[in-house]
Amino acid sequence: MRFAVHNIEKPPAAEFVGTQHLVLASNAVHATCSIQDSTRFIRSMLRPDGFLCLIEMTRPMYWVDIVFGLFEGWWMMGDGRDHVITHEKRWEADLHASGYGHVDWIDGASAESKIWKLIIAAANQDSREQAVVGYVDELAAGWDESLPTSVPSHARRTHIQPRGKHQEARQRQRQALIEKGTGVSPDSAMDRVDVIETDLSKPQLGLSDETYNEVVDRVTHIVHNAWLMHFKWPVKRFEPQLRIMANMINLARDISLRHGTLVTFEFVSSIATVGHHPLRTHQPVVPEARMPTESVLLTGYGEAKYVCERLLDATLHRYPDRFRTAAVRLGQIAGSSINGYWNHTEHVAFLIKSSQTLGALPDLRGNLGWTAVDDIAGTLVDILLQPDDVRLHPIYHIDNPVRQPWDHMIATLARALDITDVLPFDEWARRVHQWPMKADNAADGANPAYLLVDFFDENFTRMSCGGLLMSTVKAREHSPTLTRVGPL
Repeated sequence: MRFAVHNIEKPPAAEFVGTQHLVLASNAVHATCSIQDSTRFIRSMLRPDGFLCLIEMTRPMYWVDIVFGLFEGWWMMGDGRDHVITHEKRWEADLHASGYGHVDWIDGASAESKIWKLIIAAANQDSREQAVVGYVDELAAGWDESLPTSVPSHARRTHIQPRGKHQEARQRQRQALIEKGTGVSPDSAMDRVDVIETDLSKPQLGLSDETYNEVVDRVTHIVHNAWLMHFKWPVKRFEPQLRIMANMINLARDISLRHGTLVTFEFVSSIATVGHHPLRTHQPVVPEARMPTESVLLTGYGEAKYVCERLLDATLHRYPDRFRTAAVRLGQIAGSSINGYWNHTEHVAFLIKSSQTLGALPDLRGNLGWTAVDDIAGTLVDILLQPDDVRLHPIYHIDNPVRQPWDHMIATLARALDITDVLPFDEWARRVHQWPMKADNAADGANPAYLLVDFFDENFTRMSCGGLLMSTVKAREHSPTLTRVGPL
């Protein structure tokens, strides 16, 4: 162990440049003239795979000013900060501006966790991209070794699947059609549906050879929609879903190998894959196009969906004569236009449930774009069933192109729920976070918005009130359903 004095506001000595795996700074960097300059000099000490770990206060406390305000260093800041102690979002912005890649910090339910933060910053700007490439390379390895370079000529096959054997799974599917108000006759629909219950993360989708071969013989179109939603999971927790995606792609390959027919593959992606696009470009409108890693929301959910989009580029998109492939990013899915059924584990449903518990709705400004779930389903089918001679776009967005004022929606909800109190959003979020009955802070509890308080604090108003607008030009080109959609 060596000890030395180093001024973090000046470049490090040559012997330290690019040498450190880890730099720890405890309550130090804030007391410099410029966070950006100081962290840039620290970054020059780190190896490409190194990390800076900061322990910093992120909320001013006036008794601390009384104690440390007598020191000159407490008032040295000259970088536009209003106070020497600054919010974690300011740290994130300054660290990115200084050349760091991924930035994150700890958080928790206690009041202390809002005051003190451990902030971690990766020296390598490409750390997220490297993680994405690693997943794609692993999942796509050897995928096309058995694909011939030419496609034999075959007539297109269509198939109506027969009644399945798994009565329990079929009954659950039938019940879901009834409960969710699809408008489809359950008896008529189930006569044309084969429901197979299995573990899709296993090879061959967890099916026996006989059943898998039967699926390969009959399937012509694949829609991959099933996906766990969890805003707090890191991308590693979504690895089973990534394996499922790879297995579904393998299914498309096996169908093409056996029949030589054009296989259509539609992956249902998410707005989370473009959640940071407006922050990166300073433009609210997101085009229906492939995006760099920097545009992805900093959640494991968004990153895993993005890995799947990139996996399509590394596999099916390379063989356009064999596969018609599209990733469809969804905006806000609203309830059914038939009976109003809304997924009760979705964040808007959480917001409304917690508002009932608090007796207050949040005062949201700007505009919203909600699309009824049956209109989203209709749009997905329109895109999926384009004629064979129509080349699908690689990316589509499904979002209501007709925006509505939030204040009108809040007024409508207030009348429907008999809620008279409307609070500034920050105050509403604070009450959600400080709700005294901890047992209520669950998905099936009285205050489910507590589970998403970080999302509401950091991204909800920006993404849901007009700060992020998904272009739907390509989707409306191929979907009469979306073209007809109006205000909800």
